[in-house]
Amino acid sequence: MPHRITRCEKLKKIQRVFIFCLGLSFLNLPFAFAEKEQEKSDETKLVLTALAKRYENLGNWEATFFQSEKSPGFSQEISSEGFFKFVKTKERNFFLLESKNDKIKKKFVSDGNRAIYIEDKGEGKKEKDRYFARRFNDAKNLELERFLLFFRGLKSKSASEKEYEIKGTFKKPDLEVTLTPKIESDFSEIKISFHNTEKFPSSLTFVDSVGGSTTMRILEAKSIKKTDPKWFDLTLPSGARIEK
Repeated sequence: MPHRITRCEKLKKIQRVFIFCLGLSFLNLPFAFAEKEQEKSDETKLVLTALAKRYENLGNWEATFFQSEKSPGFSQEISSEGFFKFVKTKERNFFLLESKNDKIKKKFVSDGNRAIYIEDKGEGKKEKDRYFARRFNDAKNLELERFLLFFRGLKSKSASEKEYEIKGTFKKPDLEVTLTPKIESDFSEIKISFHNTEKFPSSLTFVDSVGGSTTMRILEAKSIKKTDPKWFDLTLPSGARIEK
């Protein structure tokens, strides 16, 4: 007489099949994770390759921008507008960056070897109160390097990977690269974005180690046809309070 499968036996069989399938899924987890990591790695390579080609074609360029700064200590963000110029030679990188709002004007200039930073609080103040300035005898200072990452692109792959954890993503319609410092730094992240159809970068974001952020959005950009040496003059204003 054939054996009848009871309800209890059916449940036990279902449980065994379920446990077997569950076991297989756990066995496949490492492979699924590795596959996903490989996809991320491939995407990063594609994005970095695309960005490298664009930076090769940029050469010397300039742009106007809108900048917003957020700080954990202030509820209201600070907005400003400005422009920059970037000129690259075989030996050095030159750049000028100016921004201003209704309270202060800031200026950053580098000739590739040295650099200066100036804050101008405007007319109507005594010289010693109007200007604050800093000199940098080494233009490779980290604060300057942040901007150069945006202006010129990443350095050689080996050097960049020693300094940053690099992740590239394609977020339609933008190509975005995120740089996280591997060494101790006063910032925790840099993001550089290109619109997929545009020649010039579209935005730059710095996130500092205490949670503040600065975002620069490019309004208009173009190539520099002729360079003026006066752009990169390192002369400080008369009477400026200087911090080395």
